[in-house]
Amino acid sequence: LGAGEINLFSEPIQCCGYPLFAAGDWENFREIAEVMANTFRDASLIVSGSPICLYTIGTLYRSAGFPVRAQLQHITEFLQPLISQLPAFGQKKGSKTLAYHDPCYLGRYRSTYDAPREILEKITGRPPAEFFRNRENSYCCGGGGLLPVSSPETADQITTVIIAYEPVWAIGTGKVATTAQAQEVHAFIRDLLTKLYGAPLAQ
Repeated sequence: LGAGEINLFSEPIQCCGYPLFAAGDWENFREIAEVMANTFRDASLIVSGSPICLYTIGTLYRSAGFPVRAQLQHITEFLQPLISQLPAFGQKKGSKTLAYHDPCYLGRYRSTYDAPREILEKITGRPPAEFFRNRENSYCCGGGGLLPVSSPETADQITTVIIAYEPVWAIGTGKVATTAQAQEVHAFIRDLLTKLYGAPLAQ
């Protein structure tokens, strides 16, 4: 990688602040943006498992007056050139096909469509099943922009439409994959980077 050290970001604030922005709390969002941008000042590359965090850091921080100079990559974009080094677990006998959903902030906002599919194919041994509406035409999942909080009925209706009209459910895929935004992804990234590069990690 040409880097002396790979750091997992944990301080001083773990949230990028997007929920505050989505809630209209501009004052507190700007405070977080300033702290985070200052924390990232010496970074040359920022890798995140959350497309919304990347959008917030790269676009919203700039609009708040605190631009981040580092290159931004989603974890799938970072791993795409390293696919040959990723483990291939293959499908268990009788297992169902995995379907992939293109999230708004990774697809339409970053135009990243192939990397997640290539990684899933490498790991599972087969291409993921496609939703009828995919890539730039993918349905919104209904979970962004605090919609489940501000308008839970609308969020539920969006989910209902996807389940009712997407033929991917009819073929019995059993599981749907999308980009991870949960805390558990940090442990996966830490372990994977250590295995690939043996790089020192700062927690």
